[in-house]
Amino acid sequence: MMKMRNIPIIATIIALLAIGTMICLGFWQLDRLDQKQVILEKYGNASSLEEITYPTLYDGEDYPYYRRSSVNCFEVISWSSVSGKNARDESGLAHIAQCKAAGIEGIVAEVAVGWSKSPDNPKWQGGRVKGIISQGREQPIKLTAQQPIEGLEMLKAPTPANIPNNHFLYAIQWFLFAFFATIIYISAARKKIRQKKWAESSDLAH
Repeated sequence: MMKMRNIPIIATIIALLAIGTMICLGFWQLDRLDQKQVILEKYGNASSLEEITYPTLYDGEDYPYYRRSSVNCFEVISWSSVSGKNARDESGLAHIAQCKAAGIEGIVAEVAVGWSKSPDNPKWQGGRVKGIISQGREQPIKLTAQQPIEGLEMLKAPTPANIPNNHFLYAIQWFLFAFFATIIYISAARKKIRQKKWAESSDLAH
């Protein structure tokens, strides 16, 4: 058994701080797990709710993801293409329009209007689009069209099932780090104490 006077004080303080931090991070991840489950439950029910007006104001970061909405794209400002999948789960490009929204002063609406294999921008000039709200690329939110514009195919509908929820695994990892760090510290401390005792016994022998 290690005696208090033989324990390396500075190394012990550093080890305890590190291990304590790992344990706190583990419990923090468990807390995040509870929060994420509440959010995922909310998002899972969103598509069954009534359609909302295209949002212009947000309650902090409480965006209305996965709610049904619509927007009137008065003018297409720019286009971008990102990797995406169609309704048949084939990989390709999602075509996204940055729009001036009719009746919404100063708001740029991000609208994913369809899918194709080609990176060429569509010829679409704008119009009313109904769809589902999800996280945007350049804007806080994006509206994914439920029906594609002419010349494009339907995009795979956004779903909260694609949101990762790995907080439990992260918590286990932090607890394991703390456990192994404790084992390593105890092993190193015992080795240090044995070396110190051997040095002291050698001095006494001489």
